[in-house]
Amino acid sequence: MAGRNGSSNSSFLFLSFCVLCHHSPGCETPVIFLTFLASFYATALNTMLGVESIDVSYVRAANCLGATRWQVFRHVIVPGAMPFIFTGLQISGGVAWFSLVAGEMVSGQYGLGYVINTSYTMVRYPTIIIGMATLGLVGYVTSAAVRLVGDYLMQWRTRELALGGDR
Repeated sequence: MAGRNGSSNSSFLFLSFCVLCHHSPGCETPVIFLTFLASFYATALNTMLGVESIDVSYVRAANCLGATRWQVFRHVIVPGAMPFIFTGLQISGGVAWFSLVAGEMVSGQYGLGYVINTSYTMVRYPTIIIGMATLGLVGYVTSAAVRLVGDYLMQWRTRELALGGDR
C-alpha cells in the first residue's frame, strides 16, 4: 500500500542509484544532477500551488481595468505566488544540501559528504563532528538568506499581515 508516493520515491532512488553508478571516476556531474533533480521539484510544485491559490477575481479585476497578459502576470500572478515560491526555495535548499552530501558520500571525490564519510571509515570522530556542524551552519545560512531575500521582496506582505489583512 505504498501508493503513488511510495512508487515515485522508489523510482527516484532507483534513478539515483543508476546515475551514481554509471559515471567516470572523479566526475561530479551525477552528484550535481541529482542535487538539482531533488530540489527542483519542491520549488516547481510550490510555485504551481501558489499560482493555483490565487483568487480568480484578482485576475478578472485586472482584466476589467485593461491590464495586458504580461501586466496580469507581473502584478497579480507573481506577487500572489511569491510566498509559495520562497517556501519552495527554502525547502529546496534543505533538500539540495541533503542530496549533495548524500551523493558525495556515495560516489563523490570531493566535498563535505566525502570528508564526513572518509572520516567515518578512518574513525576520525572530531572531523565528523566538525563536518556535521559545518553542514548545519551552511544549511542555516542558506535558509536565512532565502528568508531575507523573500522578506525584502515581499515587504508588502509584511505590511498586509501587520494590518490584519490575512484572516
